Amino acid sequence: RADDPVAPQSWADVRALGNKGIILLNYDSSAIKRLNDLGGLSLDTTGQTIEINLKKLSNQRGRFFYYPSAGVRAEMRQLGNSQQFRLIYPALETVPFFLIAGKHLPSETLSRLQTAIQNSQKSGELQQIRSKWFN
Repeated sequence: RADDPVAPQSWADVRALGNKGIILLNYDSSAIKRLNDLGGLSLDTTGQTIEINLKKLSNQRGRFFYYPSAGVRAEMRQLGNSQQFRLIYPALETVPFFLIAGKHLPSETLSRLQTAIQNSQKSGELQQIRSKWFN
């Protein structure tokens, strides 16, 4: 929440909060196993949607909501509640995004895709997209 002064710098800081550091995750999040493997974190994985977890966060039924920043920012803008929340910096974890192409993809299509990405990088368009979603 925007009004919560908590500023963890590591997972150990979150772990130290115990039951006052509940992390909300969507029930089908791929991060559940990873966070469970870290050990000692209090997770609530019962929320089915971003909206439900943001409501839970707003109602203090969790302290953190773990979700990719681009997705949650867009959802908060759509719901009109972005002023109620803040992102924690520095991020406790970064996960790279990849574009994956199937082996069945014709080499010509793959080549066109690579060229389009390279051209977007050179023109600055890719950075504009990153800035829109990740800044």
